[in-house]
Amino acid sequence: MNRNKGITLIVVIITVILLIILVGVTISFVGDGKIFNSAEDVVNKSEEQMNSHDQMVNDVRNMIEQ
Repeated sequence: MNRNKGITLIVVIITVILLIILVGVTISFVGDGKIFNSAEDVVNKSEEQMNSHDQMVNDVRNMIEQ
């Protein structure tokens, strides 16, 4: 019975260590602004693609109307 309690304690300690590591990594990403910069880059690229697509659609419509 004591052996099971020892294994459970080890599992709890390992879990706490992993959580501390994950929190540290998350704080470093947020602190550097990598997550927010990446999101802004994605938004900008998608807006550029949408504008390009809209321009292509308008060009095709103009060609059809002529």
